[in-house]
Amino acid sequence: MPGARLTAGLVAALALPAPAWAAWPEPKGQGLAIVTVEAAASHGRGPRRHKAEIRLWTAYGLTEGVTLLGQAMTKHLTPERDLSTALMLGGRLRLAHGDDWVLAGEVRGGLGDLGQFGTGAREHRGADIAAAFGYSRGWLGWPGFSVIELGVHQPLGAGVRRIVTGQTMGIDVAPGWQVITESHMERAVPAAGAAEWRNQISARLTLLPGISLQAGPYLRLHTDAGTVTEREIGGFLGLWLTY
Repeated sequence: MPGARLTAGLVAALALPAPAWAAWPEPKGQGLAIVTVEAAASHGRGPRRHKAEIRLWTAYGLTEGVTLLGQAMTKHLTPERDLSTALMLGGRLRLAHGDDWVLAGEVRGGLGDLGQFGTGAREHRGADIAAAFGYSRGWLGWPGFSVIELGVHQPLGAGVRRIVTGQTMGIDVAPGWQVITESHMERAVPAAGAAEWRNQISARLTLLPGISLQAGPYLRLHTDAGTVTEREIGGFLGLWLTY
């Protein structure tokens, strides 16, 4: 069934200029697009499942302090034949900044046709209120960054409130090469509810100015009351383009 959601939040970061996810907002008249393809297999209490997913994420600097955001995603699961798609549009407003930090507010709205093709029929309606804090610095003398995020997802309609945390770290290990580790968690409230964890490591290679590739494996765990109910192991490939 089609759904809609609205997200409003506050984002703070101390950032080096290099990492796109930390250097908020995008410069005026410049943009970034990331196309990601992901494949995985999972197993748990039910039958073994396979997933194929493709995402397009983009950000464009409308002014020096305002960045437009967009994301489109489609995902297919087998053997359920469950197909889901979603679209997000939003904006980010710079509230304050210094030489190596940025404070920004963010609003996002989403539309989703989340699939009636199998047993995975779902509906998402409601609003998100999110806050995040990030800190960046060099690591062991190398250029790098670290971003720490904390947020809350609160649906207006039927749904469960979720606490969201994340940490991303990157180190420039050689000219044109960056190693990135990411860890994200969503936990239902109360704490005894379901949770989802995702950990990944990847390498990003700059091919040409404004063009780079990112690839790596990931592990996602679904838990319920502290018990792992599903494990998903996969990999992804992302193409970064600046425009």
